[in-house]
Amino acid sequence: MPSLPDRPLRLAVLGTSNSILRDGWAAELAALRHGDVVENLSLGANTAFYGNVVLDGVDPDDYDFVFIDFTVNEQNFLDNGATTLENVRDAFAGVLARFRACRRCTPVAVLFFNRRHLDDPAGFTVRDLHLGLCAQYGVPAVDLRAWVRAGLDTLGADAPAPFRDQIHLSRTMARAVAWAISGTLGLARRLWQARRAPGVPGVDYAMLSEGEVDWGGCPEREERTALAAWRVRRLSAGLAVRLQTAGLLCGALFWKGTDTGWLCVDNGREVVRKNLNLLWKSGFYFREFVRPLEPGPEGFRLTTAHDGPCRDEVTMHATRLDGPEIERAVDLAGFLIRRPDSASGLPSPEALAALATEAPLLDMVGADYAGLLAARARAADDAVEPGPLAALMMRDLADDVLERGDIPGAETLLARAHELDPTNPVLRGLARNSRAPGVP
Repeated sequence: MPSLPDRPLRLAVLGTSNSILRDGWAAELAALRHGDVVENLSLGANTAFYGNVVLDGVDPDDYDFVFIDFTVNEQNFLDNGATTLENVRDAFAGVLARFRACRRCTPVAVLFFNRRHLDDPAGFTVRDLHLGLCAQYGVPAVDLRAWVRAGLDTLGADAPAPFRDQIHLSRTMARAVAWAISGTLGLARRLWQARRAPGVPGVDYAMLSEGEVDWGGCPEREERTALAAWRVRRLSAGLAVRLQTAGLLCGALFWKGTDTGWLCVDNGREVVRKNLNLLWKSGFYFREFVRPLEPGPEGFRLTTAHDGPCRDEVTMHATRLDGPEIERAVDLAGFLIRRPDSASGLPSPEALAALATEAPLLDMVGADYAGLLAARARAADDAVEPGPLAALMMRDLADDVLERGDIPGAETLLARAHELDPTNPVLRGLARNSRAPGVP
């Protein structure tokens, strides 16, 4: 069976807000695997359609592992009427299908969940649908809802708080997720090699090329965040963008600024209006059409306003655009289409959900979970062996001690963390910056 290569690994994280938090699981994974390369391709408040945007320009075989995190957002979009089960199925299938021909890369689906589903999994439809798709494609899956629930039941009163809010795991839980996933990479690769199904039909998504977009004089500039950068075109009053494509228009990637407004799409049969002024701070977002739009004889015409009747669509996280009027614009980075010859051939969402129990799960439930967090809760320094995992446990304890105001205690724990894993430059820097003696 395949084993991990004897060289630094290249890992990528492709997900949403749980994957971009500064003290979230992806950051902890990068700290834990400091000898490897961990790239974060994620953006918050997005769905698997954004995953197809990224994978249209990235070769998965540039990486040894790609971790995929879209489940919790897909469920929230579905619950708010901003997508459909068919969209959820097709977008996630499009992501998983990108890995069918990979020779090097192992995909791993990491299924996050809402706090409300911890005690009552009823209504978590997307979890079952995503697990069913993982079963179809043979993609290893981490069912975090089952894993966290089992761990909390095992630990009882010693269990840490699992969430920081309704959607995002707590810092301690995020670290536990990173530790557990890091320890199952070999298993993930073996599952993928044994279960992968290259013959399963997929859904072919692509970003429109420059030749398929007539920007109509929209001025161009670059915008960037800490994790992403794209060229954007400003569509404002009096301008129009035309798209010439035979594919279904699934949505738009755009830069949300202070004056972002409506996007109106005319295919010659109807005009669909989408509010792109989101609640969140400036950044890149993808918003899908609840029903992908068919092109008219002349493709699509996009503007920021339309004088005639429009069909308004629900937009997840959109603000109200009433009150004092300002000139609104939309900064567009690109458009995702579904190719016309891309017939998914996949079962219905309901039939896929019924396959959830057949998904190749990474079994992280049980003694390992309980041992990690129980040792952390007891602060049992003599119960851990030297190494990266033990070092991060000590750093976790140092953070908790510092929050209680015990600076000397935190410094001692940071020095101990450095002793447990002296090759980790992050831990070495933290220990050196403290007043703890004996750290070079």
